[in-house]
Amino acid sequence: MPENKDLDAAKVASKTHKTLFENDKVRVLEVTIEAGEKEPIHSHPYKSITIVEKPSRIKYYDEDGNVLEEVEIEGVSWREPMGLHAAENVGGSVFKGYRIEMK
Repeated sequence: MPENKDLDAAKVASKTHKTLFENDKVRVLEVTIEAGEKEPIHSHPYKSITIVEKPSRIKYYDEDGNVLEEVEIEGVSWREPMGLHAAENVGGSVFKGYRIEMK
């Protein structure tokens, strides 16, 4: 299995993770997941703050396809680096948020 950094969301899930800004200290991603859409397996190698503009219900899977959790993602939250996972929008509307990653 590739290293987590090789499966960085900005690289392998670029359909849903658009890089808005990046330098040697920070990266800002716009994350948009349409209702019913499932992302490929990816990771988030940096600590981050997530700011949700359009909340939705998200189901998370591990690299083997097992369900990890299903949660409503909303508001503002701190996130530690995330290992390999996939996210699926199981809500009825688009999910949109911004992930500000500290390198």
